[in-house]
Amino acid sequence: MVTAVLLAVLFAGTGVLRHATPELKALPPPAASAKPADTTSTIGSARSFKVSLDLDGDGRQDEATFVGSDEVSADWGVTALLANGARTTITLPVVYNVAAWPVDVNADDRDELIVRTGGNTWTTGALLVLDHGALVTAQRSDASDFFGWNAHSMCCPSGTADVACGPAAGGVGGLVITTSQLVSPAWDGRWPITDANAAAAFEAHPPRRAWERTIYRLDGAMLVAVHDDRGLIVDDEPDPPGVPLHNTLDCDAAQADA
Repeated sequence: MVTAVLLAVLFAGTGVLRHATPELKALPPPAASAKPADTTSTIGSARSFKVSLDLDGDGRQDEATFVGSDEVSADWGVTALLANGARTTITLPVVYNVAAWPVDVNADDRDELIVRTGGNTWTTGALLVLDHGALVTAQRSDASDFFGWNAHSMCCPSGTADVACGPAAGGVGGLVITTSQLVSPAWDGRWPITDANAAAAFEAHPPRRAWERTIYRLDGAMLVAVHDDRGLIVDDEPDPPGVPLHNTLDCDAAQADA
């Protein structure tokens, strides 16, 4: 598993921090607050479910069928059947307790699929898109093809990781990924954070939470970073607008806690 999710971007010194900080611990995979799939069936060790969405933006309903195993971690095949009869398939290797939600990241009437791909020591996801007729995993222009909405249990003091779009991201167009962690008064403001004194970060009064945000626009099969910023929340100052720090996935119908 990846042990850090903080992105390398330019520090912005606008102050902000929470008075109450979340307890960091290893968590089970999130339970969706909205039903992630239309139907689910189990036959022996096989499991399948379907998600309805409009992948090509033609105003007609397409269907994505997920087929895998009832084992916690397994390979899953995803087949998209478009309303025009076209079909495309992708395999997701060794995903953990899979779930999927339709989203419209760019608000352009073309749906994508957010898929939960992991959830043992932290919760990760991937974005599936229809690109030139093929179902593919979107790549981030500044990182890998995955993202997280639950901080790794060994990542950082009281760390948070969020993935959001639409109202949850302050109405900013695109996919917003934010991370944060407590830092000690001795932190020098450099990123990536190398504040080794975790005890001092927890014990600092007032508490200090460093955060960073990257906004992505989907261009074909690429999540292109179009804006990034960073800051520091001190004590009970409010969270910056459009910077979710809740350890959640909140994007259209995709809503899941850490």
